[in-house]
Amino acid sequence: MRAAIYLRVSTEEQTEENQLAACQKL
Repeated sequence: MRAAIYLRVSTEEQTEENQLAACQKL
């Protein structure tokens, strides 16, 4: 169960980084 939470957090961090990259491209 802890692994699932870790994966969820990691995916959220990746999405935030992707959003920041998209904003910088704009």
